Amino acid sequence: MVNCLNCNNKFDPHRWSSEKFCCRQCYFIYRNEHPEVYPNPLKGKDRTGKNNPRYGIEVSIETRIKMSEAQKGIKKPYLTGENNGQWKGGLTSINDQVRKSFEYSEWRRSVYQRDNYTCQKCGQVGKTLHAHHIESFNNNPKLRTEIKNGVTLCKKCHKNFHHIFGKINTIKQFINFIKNY
Repeated sequence: MVNCLNCNNKFDPHRWSSEKFCCRQCYFIYRNEHPEVYPNPLKGKDRTGKNNPRYGIEVSIETRIKMSEAQKGIKKPYLTGENNGQWKGGLTSINDQVRKSFEYSEWRRSVYQRDNYTCQKCGQVGKTLHAHHIESFNNNPKLRTEIKNGVTLCKKCHKNFHHIFGKINTIKQFINFIKNY
C-alpha cells in the first residue's frame, strides 16, 4: 500500500497505472497545484507543436467573465447571408429548393402510396423506388407536385427511361416506354 501524494489516502498502486495517486482526480488536482513538478506540455505551443505564445495561457475567472460580458448583446450580422465569408451569391437553385421542400416529399410519398410501392413498368415491389415526373420537372413548374404527373418506377427502369428519352419528357414518351421497352 502507498500514500497518495494529493489526499494522503492509502491505495494499491496496481489498481491503475499511477504509482503516486489514488485516482485521476487526485492526479489532476496535484498537477494543477504544482506546475513546477508537472508543467503544461502545450503551454506556448499549439496542437501541431509549433510555437504560439497565446496557446495554453491560463486565463483567470475574472478575465473570462469580462470577456463573456463584452460579447453579450453584440449582434453578429457578418455570420448570415451576404455578410458571411462563405456566401456565393445565393447559388441554391429553385430546382434544389423545390426538391428539398416538404410539399415535394409529400408528393413523392403520395405517388408511392397510389402505386402501392410497385414499379409501374416491371412490377417490382419495394427496393429502391423513384417517383418519376411524366411531364418534365424543369419544363412544367405547375405540374411539379401534381400527383397525376407522377409515377413509381424502380431505379433500373427509371435509369433506362432517361437513357432512352433524355431529361425532357412527355406523356407520349412514357406511354411509348411502357408499351415498347
